[in-house]
Amino acid sequence: MTSKFEKKQKPQMNTTPREQAVSFLHRSQKILIVAPQQWHEDEVAGMLALQNVLLQAGKEAVAIAPNDLPKNLEFMGGAEKLSKDLGEQSDFVISIATNKANVDKVKYNMKEDSVDILVSPKDGFFSPSDVSFLQSAGKFDVIVALGLESLEKAGKVFESNTQLFASTPILNIAVSAGNDFFGTVNLVDPSRSSVCELLLELIEKTEGLSVDKKIATMLLTGVIGRTGSFQEPTTTASAFETSAKLQSMGAEQSEIIEHLFKMKSFSTLKIWGRILSNYEVDPVHRIGWSSIVKADFELAEAKPENVENMVDELLRHTKGTELAVLFIEEKGKTVIQVRSAQPNINFRDLQASLGGGGELVPNGLNFTIAKKGVAEVQFEFLKLLLQSQKDRLHIPQEVEMQKVELTETVHPAQTSFAMIDDSNQPAVSPTPPAIVPFEAPEQPHESVKTDVGATKTAEVVIDPNNKKVPDWLKQSFPK
Repeated sequence: MTSKFEKKQKPQMNTTPREQAVSFLHRSQKILIVAPQQWHEDEVAGMLALQNVLLQAGKEAVAIAPNDLPKNLEFMGGAEKLSKDLGEQSDFVISIATNKANVDKVKYNMKEDSVDILVSPKDGFFSPSDVSFLQSAGKFDVIVALGLESLEKAGKVFESNTQLFASTPILNIAVSAGNDFFGTVNLVDPSRSSVCELLLELIEKTEGLSVDKKIATMLLTGVIGRTGSFQEPTTTASAFETSAKLQSMGAEQSEIIEHLFKMKSFSTLKIWGRILSNYEVDPVHRIGWSSIVKADFELAEAKPENVENMVDELLRHTKGTELAVLFIEEKGKTVIQVRSAQPNINFRDLQASLGGGGELVPNGLNFTIAKKGVAEVQFEFLKLLLQSQKDRLHIPQEVEMQKVELTETVHPAQTSFAMIDDSNQPAVSPTPPAIVPFEAPEQPHESVKTDVGATKTAEVVIDPNNKKVPDWLKQSFPK
């Protein structure tokens, strides 16, 4: 069965997807660029770069921005060229069903503040129920989809113009392995770290298109943003090669780092402080989590966009934690962000173990729970996550959650944010803890039964001269 989105224009089958993509960009004059409703620095920078390159080449390029440009990306410029929707590009279409009567004549009468359209039937009659309305976006030679896993991820621009997407060739450019391959041409390469890497290659190979210092900075912004300044586990060798090439073209790496990672508003710093003060870790199940509610946003005078990528920061700077979770309470919903830097975690399996739903994103998952606050969803979600880690790490079922809170009342010398020091050993407190956070249960490898049912034991010898042994523990040694 043919998909309703199968394109009328087919690419030549004796060429590679890259060659087909280059051909589309070269031959097309009027181009529509779309990105995910929930976009990332990579898609933002890629959209700006591609639109500017096409405009400089004398082509007509319309870029639909799903949201306002993030404050930290305004330094790139070009936001004034983005459109919220197709706007003036659209035609308003009045459709009349003709299954009850055939049309004889159509006339219209222009008035001062209205237009009357007169439709005369040959036979029968028309009624209001025969009339429908829709928005037509006009015609484009090609639609370039950046970083979309499916067309539905484009949000309103797709929902309002399904006929346009059904009748126009689509160039699908993405790096996600979860891509639906919905395009006429699918340039999907999971071996690349970012969409901007693919765009640089296309621009360089397309006749008439060129990269200047401004475009190079935009593309490098996408690469650095997607890879977390080359620290994310998805960073590949091609990301470093692309970065070096873009810098040779004049890209301002220091300016990008300054805006993406160093410059933070006071509101952002305050809300990050709330997240850190609420952060808890379970070193046994290797998970960390924090939450912020509406009251936190009000106290910090912050907005949800101030916590973008914070969960990635938690994961990046917490040793021994495989999964980081951030619960964000917004108006009428709770957003749950799950991230991991472990290459052996299958996010589709994790998604299923967490009840399904949600959205696959780079290095993790996003869930949106409507009409519930953090207090209503956190416990059940963590319980599912805990079970998933038990199954994956082969932790006995009787081992309970081991919570270690990081609060403002704890002196920095009494704990370690990572819970593990540089020698990969548990951090030691120089003063006796008021409450022991948990009692580690005996693990299967800690006792070995002999043939006669006896149990072999081992003594643990602690050297009191070891500098890592706290004074309060030394006092318990025999004189």
